[in-house]
Amino acid sequence: MGRPSRKYGMLGRIICTSLLIMSNLNLSWGQELRVGFCHASDFVNIEYQTAIRKSINRFMGTLDPNFRNDIRFIECQEIPSSTFYGSPDAVYGREEAMAMMVEASYWSAGVLTIQSKRTLGSEVLLSSCCQLDWIDAYRLAKAKLYFHYDQLETLQNKVQSYLGFSNSEMDQLVKLVEEIHYTENDFWEGDKPHSDLFATAAPIYRVTIDNLVSFVIGHELFHFNDNSQMITTPSEMEESGLFNTFYSLQQYKRLLDPFIVNSDKNEINADKSGFRFLQLVDSNTRRKVSSSSLQTAIRKSTIDLLAFPVLSGFDLTMLSYDQPVETSYISGYLYPMIRMMMITAVLRSNERENEWAVKMCGNTSRAIVQLIQIYASAYEKSDGDVPDEVLELLPAGVTVGWETNYWDENSFSCQPN
Repeated sequence: MGRPSRKYGMLGRIICTSLLIMSNLNLSWGQELRVGFCHASDFVNIEYQTAIRKSINRFMGTLDPNFRNDIRFIECQEIPSSTFYGSPDAVYGREEAMAMMVEASYWSAGVLTIQSKRTLGSEVLLSSCCQLDWIDAYRLAKAKLYFHYDQLETLQNKVQSYLGFSNSEMDQLVKLVEEIHYTENDFWEGDKPHSDLFATAAPIYRVTIDNLVSFVIGHELFHFNDNSQMITTPSEMEESGLFNTFYSLQQYKRLLDPFIVNSDKNEINADKSGFRFLQLVDSNTRRKVSSSSLQTAIRKSTIDLLAFPVLSGFDLTMLSYDQPVETSYISGYLYPMIRMMMITAVLRSNERENEWAVKMCGNTSRAIVQLIQIYASAYEKSDGDVPDEVLELLPAGVTVGWETNYWDENSFSCQPN
């Protein structure tokens, strides 16, 4: 893997010291959110609709518990070209994509719960060795949604191996995932037989999925709100200047070719809307999850689980590879890797105790590095400069890799400083 040249300077500081309270709302549409999800005719697993409703209700309730949410599910008359899109009429999306985020969040929450019960110590819990890979999280979700049980068993064995789970722990994980699913979709009849692990897993799941929804739906709410910001107070990332730092990487004669994406002002502002909603919803993590290590771990999981929709647009073919090798960009949007930098910076701005861990790690960092290499190399006018503010969001091994042109698995692993 080649390396772009880079300039050396003081490391930019990303974390901010005060929690921004976003209280200024601009609502051109009153207090009713209209969301329509459609599914393909061959998608028969509609068991996730209640969990989807609950997450959107919690997400909008963060702004105002009196919001009315009209959420509907139908069969697609024709498959839309975009997985999610917003208009003044409603926010629209694919039910399959929402269900995959829900199921992937089940598995992520289950793994963090099992890991938290082991005597690992917070630094080990937050290092790359103990995280569920996001590609496997979505592979598990895909296998579950489409009833591919042979694939599901193979994936479970793979995950058990690299996480070092005993047979007993893996059995607990599988049962816990089912318990979350049954509870979130109101499938229990009579008393709910909650396990001891459920009390830890349930809030982890809810914070995780609500974070994902806050960015994905928060982006579309800008369009729903007549292309104006609902949350008028900028995120800390915007106020600190980091948004401009990252955005400048796709300007003329900088790192990436601006003419490939031709960014549209409304899509950039819609991303700002998503970032503001993400910061607001994630700021409630401390109230819902008491362990500071688990709060940090949820932020790491949010980064990883957003990598799939941001880098691929929910393209299931991307899950065919053990390492991400492709990305999907749409004209008018920011580069996917720049959007991931911004998402990471937003979550890092909410972190208080384990700043070192809130980074793009593992396959997420590998994808970001590969994409920077590909697109910077293809741009003849690229200055090749990867600023310190970007490197701060990646494992230390990435900096070493770019300086020495030596890469191995440890290059993308996040460990304590």
